[in-house]
Amino acid sequence: DQLYFMEPDEFGRIVDWIVESSGPVDLINVTGGEPTLHPRILELLARARRPEIGRITVNSNGLRLADDMDLCRKLADLGVSVILSFNTFDGATSTKMHGRDLVEIKLRAIENLRRAGAFMTLLTVACRGVNEHELGKLFDLEMGSEHILSFTIQTMTYTGQGGGHFKRAAHLPVDETTRLLCEQSSG
Repeated sequence: DQLYFMEPDEFGRIVDWIVESSGPVDLINVTGGEPTLHPRILELLARARRPEIGRITVNSNGLRLADDMDLCRKLADLGVSVILSFNTFDGATSTKMHGRDLVEIKLRAIENLRRAGAFMTLLTVACRGVNEHELGKLFDLEMGSEHILSFTIQTMTYTGQGGGHFKRAAHLPVDETTRLLCEQSSG
């Protein structure tokens, strides 16, 4: 794949168009690929800071955030919330879902963001027979931190290169995910 990094001026024009066509908006979410790899990500995010935009979020796998405390501080200074992908506390499960054990890296990203004063959402992909038994523990992580504002669960979508490794018939529906979370937490 060829890398494409949107220029800040182009991003600014898109933000202008959003505000002009929609009026004030609650949220601008920057996603990717991995947005933190953009060499000018902070400039892009700064372009979205304006009175007509309530919040700015950026989706991240957390790999750069685990090693770049300065970036975590700058995100906090900009008031950007991070939507951090975090699916498991188990190394073997992480390897199954991501191709390698990322648990310690993800926990370090969470700690760096917390230390920097940045707010975040944990985004968990729930997959039957893989990590659905951890939903309560992941929820407890969110509930135990004033810097983790919310917990989002997406059920596995079997697409793309890695999706072929999972059984399509094992889809985990939202209502079952909700029931599992209630059973594994205090309700």
